[in-house]
Amino acid sequence: MRENPRLSLIGRKLQLYAREVCYALGMSETSPARPKLFQLPERDNYQLPPLKKCDMENVPREVHEQIYHQRATDEVAKSTLLGSPLNIDFGEAGRVFVLAYHQQKTLDGYPSKDYAVYTVDIGQNGELMGYGLSLLELDAKNQEVSEPPFLRYTYTPNNFRGQGLATRRLIVLNEANKSLFKHFLSSGSSRQGAPAAEGAWQSLVAKGFAVEGENGNYRFIK
Repeated sequence: MRENPRLSLIGRKLQLYAREVCYALGMSETSPARPKLFQLPERDNYQLPPLKKCDMENVPREVHEQIYHQRATDEVAKSTLLGSPLNIDFGEAGRVFVLAYHQQKTLDGYPSKDYAVYTVDIGQNGELMGYGLSLLELDAKNQEVSEPPFLRYTYTPNNFRGQGLATRRLIVLNEANKSLFKHFLSSGSSRQGAPAAEGAWQSLVAKGFAVEGENGNYRFIK
């Protein structure tokens, strides 16, 4: 049977595309799928590594730079660090640094205050693995006015997606908010952070860490 030239051309293009995808992901064409950096177990069998205090000088430069960029983007005018920086060591899966601030900024032309919890994931070689932010809104007298702290956003670079890091980030933010403010993390009424974290929230619900409300929002229950 004669080979169809058109089909052969399409096949070669698909093969080249597959090679490009594998190269971008740091994989060979025959390499197996990478194991996840974070596997979410059942709720009753889960214990997070300890959330430890650390000195500011021991926080990597990459963490400071990322938080500075985030705060500049959100037009934070004034901030005060709340307590000491925190970090969780996940061994070969990197470390997560947590810094919380009392912030003042302008939102839609009006002054705004909140408690902000920033997380930055750093790999063993200092590479950025992602970051996130939760907010607890305050009034002019620094009284809480929002529902439980909500996820403002979460981001994972392409080369680390599909590794469970968004789920891990939500768990760390929840633990930090429980420790600092005695509140569970939620997705918030406006779902600001939910589009990028929908899959993470659903996995947390499936494992019994969170629940989905009638309005489609999520919140931790542990």
